Amino acid sequence: AVDFTGRNEVLATSADGSDDPLGYLRAGDVSLNIGSSLLVRNTGTTAEPGGITVSGQLSIAGFLDEDGSAQFPGQDPIDVFAYGRQVDADGNAAIGLTGLPANLALAAGDYIGWKWDAAGSAAGSYDRRTMARVVVPGVASAGGGITVTVEPPLDPLVVPAGAIAHLDKPACLMRQIPDRSRIGSTGAGRALSGATMIAGQDLRP
Repeated sequence: AVDFTGRNEVLATSADGSDDPLGYLRAGDVSLNIGSSLLVRNTGTTAEPGGITVSGQLSIAGFLDEDGSAQFPGQDPIDVFAYGRQVDADGNAAIGLTGLPANLALAAGDYIGWKWDAAGSAAGSYDRRTMARVVVPGVASAGGGITVTVEPPLDPLVVPAGAIAHLDKPACLMRQIPDRSRIGSTGAGRALSGATMIAGQDLRP
């Protein structure tokens, strides 16, 4: 495996002159066979990472021996740290969910929530949350898998791979934006009118 101090941090930032949100490897389906490591540097941004872009399936596996009976490097785990995305036919970033009831439909406008534990928090506290709205719908397969497009796109540097996606009561943490919020006038009975409250999702690892 290729490893050095700060490796993942280097891979997280595009090299000067190589920025491209769609990455340099693009295809419908991509199948990669590797010996021990696969490292793909981010060619996009933190919010819109790039590297490998597929509109179909991405498969990563070791090599098979000559008769196809065994995989190299055997039982050792393959070291993979890569950036990329799956897009639909129109080039919109898509996400995949599994474990859903067969034929479950997600319509445009439906919300999906994600929850995870902050570093140092007790397991199951789920003190980090985000949610996104479906903009391109889908229907779950017989095996419970579905691919949909959501907005805003998920930031993989904030939402960890182990975050739990859920459809029951999606929620997120919000923070007020003071310089864009305005307190209105107070009338009879201290009724407040004309107030504007602007807030954004508070996303933290």
